[in-house]
Amino acid sequence: MVSEQCSENSEQYFLRGQRVAAVRQADIEFYAKRLCKLLRLNSKKHASILEAIENLRTHHGIPLDLDPIEDDEWELYGIAEALCEPSSMTIVMPNTLYVRMAENDPEALFVLFHELGHIFLSHKPVLHFKRDTQAVQEEDAEWQADVFATAALQAIFPKGLPRQLSLF
Repeated sequence: MVSEQCSENSEQYFLRGQRVAAVRQADIEFYAKRLCKLLRLNSKKHASILEAIENLRTHHGIPLDLDPIEDDEWELYGIAEALCEPSSMTIVMPNTLYVRMAENDPEALFVLFHELGHIFLSHKPVLHFKRDTQAVQEEDAEWQADVFATAALQAIFPKGLPRQLSLF
């Protein structure tokens, strides 16, 4: 059981994000790799990984909306590199980040797949939980999204990311 495994590994876990339904790391990695395989995402085939992601709507009927906004407008948000709304499948980001994604910049792609992780893991806050129940890592939306992004990038770049920006 997920909560039993985590309680053995750590005394107390502090959530970085919203508390969501627990998902095992192996399952998250499977979902990320499966998405990359279904979309045939790999660094050799796609000049731009972002372009392949944007084609989800037209080629796969997935209503994903990537919404770059002007950098000076983004400064008003000031809280994250990008934001997503899983229920509307929308990811909002500053234009400079969007351009870096189009250039397959590994750090920018990590942000993209992190946000996609929130969407494809259907993150919704856990509304009913006991106050006496300690949160575990597997219930942390930010941890789950990071695992998703890492697994997706490993699937896309099986020989590793470019040396100068290796995230692993």
